[in-house]
Amino acid sequence: PAQSDKMDMNLSWEDQIAYSIGLEYKATEKLTLRTGYNYAKSPVPNSTVMPLFPAIVEHHLSAGIGYDFTPSLTVNGSIEYGFSNKQTNTGDHVNMATGSGDPYAKTSSELSMVTVGLGATYKF
Repeated sequence: PAQSDKMDMNLSWEDQIAYSIGLEYKATEKLTLRTGYNYAKSPVPNSTVMPLFPAIVEHHLSAGIGYDFTPSLTVNGSIEYGFSNKQTNTGDHVNMATGSGDPYAKTSSELSMVTVGLGATYKF
């Protein structure tokens, strides 16, 4: 048979509903403060958890700041923290192209995250 560089991975991720709330406060005419919280149950079933795709963080907290330097120029910064979450692969799913058992069976994945953003808007 011909060799292929393609490997199908049936991850069986589930649909996800995300719940979010955010607040924005105009502290001064030029300064805006923001905060937010987001929750969404991990879409990754325990049967397919693997370290290659650890999209398992469920709780996120964010903060942001915006400053209007001029009527045309605004600079915004943000930080988001994803609280640590850990899942263990149950080992009862075949998800590799070989059709054999899952090489990640009984392993755990844990993830927390910090994301920082900085942007500028210029209005013409």
